Formats: sequence, structure tokens, C-alpha cells
Amino acid sequence: MLQSIPHPERVVAELARVTKRGGWLHLIAEDYLMINFEPRTVDPDDFWARGPRQFGEAIGTDLRIGRKTYGILCRLGLTEITIDYVIVDPLRVPRDTFAAIWIAWRDGFADAIAQHTSMPREEFNAHFEDMIATIRDESGYGVWHVPVVAARISGG
Repeated sequence: MLQSIPHPERVVAELARVTKRGGWLHLIAEDYLMINFEPRTVDPDDFWARGPRQFGEAIGTDLRIGRKTYGILCRLGLTEITIDYVIVDPLRVPRDTFAAIWIAWRDGFADAIAQHTSMPREEFNAHFEDMIATIRDESGYGVWHVPVVAARISGG
């Protein structure tokens, strides 16, 4: 969960150091610009472009680490790097399950986002309510691409 920790490159370097030569690292490296919803009453692109960047800067994490993980692994000399994606959307995941994830995010992060960004709680909630409505609407579509990264430790 590289997006949740400060200095992810240091963490990956330490994981590589303590992993047996020839062994594998498996990482989830989320990137919150890999979440897309069709616009409804509010623009979800506005939220995903602004909220995670400000929140990550405020708490010292990189909520867009997914796009940087390949380069980190290359610079560390790891090999056989693969990046696959878990795709969470209403075609692969029941709408109720998908909506429950968004409800948990809304309920778990509203106060923290309001405290650490320029986005008031009401605006945050409006974005999440709109995305939840999109998920629940049989003709609505949203997608969350979750990068799952693997790399082999050199040697061995």
C-alpha cells in the first residue's frame, strides 16, 4: 500500500534489501488519478485531481505513487517487473459492493480531507454522494484501476 506511507522509495529499497536474492516483491501502488467516473452533478475529475494531491502533500504521502513505482524498481535494479491491474467497476464487482467501498471511503476520510485540504467536508461529501449514485445507477459507470506490481530481486 505504497500510497499510504511516507518515503515509499525508502520502503521499497528496504523490502528489496531484506528479500532473498532471486525472491519477489509484490506491491499495491495505488494512484488516485486512476479512478474515473462519468460526470453527473459534480465533476469527479475535479475531486481526484485536487483532493488526493493536497491530502498527500499535507500528510507526507504520495497518492499518485502508482505511476512512479516502475521507475523506483528500475532504479533499485529489480528485474522482471510486471504491472497488472485489479479493475473495480460495475461490470466486475457487484454494484452494492462497489458502493460499499465508496461509502467506507466517504465515512472514513471526510473529516481528514476537510482538515488537510482546501476542500470543505460538504464538497467532499457531494463528490462522494455523486460517485455513489453513479455506481448505484444501472446505467452509471465508474472504474478504479488498482496497480499490482511484482519485481524480482536481482541475483540468486
